Amino acid sequence: MANAKVEVVEKIYPIDMNNKGEDITVGLNGKIYRIKRGVKVKVPKEVDLIIQNSMNQDNKTMMMLMELEENTSDQ
Repeated sequence: MANAKVEVVEKIYPIDMNNKGEDITVGLNGKIYRIKRGVKVKVPKEVDLIIQNSMNQDNKTMMMLMELEENTSDQ
């Protein structure tokens, strides 16, 4: 299994305006990946999936908070 080929994707992850200069840190199977934002990087497909899931969850949380804030201000 040590010779298993790892599928790699090439991406540019957006810069987080709230935390400028911060890298993305992902742990997968005991390995830590530190990924630069705003530049083209190559990462294992599984790492990209973790990052995409995290970003999607952040977006859903932000939408929920905005909706709660809107509903609270209407009262």
